[in-house]
Amino acid sequence: LSLGLALQPWSILAAVLLAASERGRLKSLLFLAGWLAALAVVAVAAVLLGRGNTRSSPSRGLAWLEILVGVALGCWLLLRARAARGARTAPDAPEPRWMAGIDSMRPAFAFVLGGFLPNYLLMVAAVAELVQLNLAATALWLWTTAFVMVASLGVATPPVLLLVRGEHARTSQEHWRVWLVAHSTVLLRAVAALLAALLVLKGLVTLS
Repeated sequence: LSLGLALQPWSILAAVLLAASERGRLKSLLFLAGWLAALAVVAVAAVLLGRGNTRSSPSRGLAWLEILVGVALGCWLLLRARAARGARTAPDAPEPRWMAGIDSMRPAFAFVLGGFLPNYLLMVAAVAELVQLNLAATALWLWTTAFVMVASLGVATPPVLLLVRGEHARTSQEHWRVWLVAHSTVLLRAVAALLAALLVLKGLVTLS
């Protein structure tokens, strides 16, 4: 779940676009700060609510729901793949307008965007799994913090590179931008397929 959140193509693309834009260092750091703040708030709320509703054994209803969601997601991916077989895209198609909007975004809006893009459902699902293990309070908070850190690796890479390599990182990030735009659909489907398989497998293990 943490890797699925870290590898969200649209989040990484937004971080790369912000880092490659004017005042990119400031905007990419604010984007990362918004991302971390949002995950921290959701994690704290999920832990506090989850600890008050712990169960001695995993819910079979939740397991069936996970299986159904995973199967539905897999079927959606298959339908999208079949629909895309006959579709053709122009090799030199212009970049979407939203990408230009990210390029010209103000620093304050970069923070808001960072708090908007995380998938909160994955965060809540991961914390629920940790709560069901009946860990000690310190261990639960440590594992939750570790989840947030791993889930932030994707959006943290562009600003960290800017801090370490300075302006030399802009050339690399421009290549990333072109590659992500060209392969964003494939990456999105790959991450979704991984999550679908994970949900089905987890549900089956719980039922067994």
